[in-house]
Amino acid sequence: MASAMSAGIASCCLTCYWVFEQAVRFGADMIELDVHGSRDGNLVVIHDSMTMRTARGNAQGAVADLTLEQLKTLDVGVWKGPQFAGERIPTLDEVLTAFRGRAVVLIELKARGIEERVAQIIHDTGMEDGVVLQSFDAESMRIMRGLLPEVRGK
Repeated sequence: MASAMSAGIASCCLTCYWVFEQAVRFGADMIELDVHGSRDGNLVVIHDSMTMRTARGNAQGAVADLTLEQLKTLDVGVWKGPQFAGERIPTLDEVLTAFRGRAVVLIELKARGIEERVAQIIHDTGMEDGVVLQSFDAESMRIMRGLLPEVRGK
């Protein structure tokens, strides 16, 4: 199975929508993304827990301290080059909806406390058979297995 990360496409910008589209366009079977929760309870796709390294704009800080509205103002492409300018932080719902039936989505849960929301979005988008879950937090994975026993975990 080929993924955006293994194909090297993700070196353009980390977990931005452009990377996912290019990966699928060039034959990747799987896209890999990282999920964090925003201050207002939304799940966003961004690699780091802090916005300073990979996002440009006025709303800077911990993803968990910013609202979705603030996060959507940030540009997550321009730090890698002007050709990627204008890339915004997508929500988990947006990515799962866009790639349903097109690619398997490997979701890495980056913080504890978002498990129920992740499970609900997977269910709402009908992606139970189209995702793989991963976390470095064993308790987070235990919770996810209880919420979505039919979903594969790593």
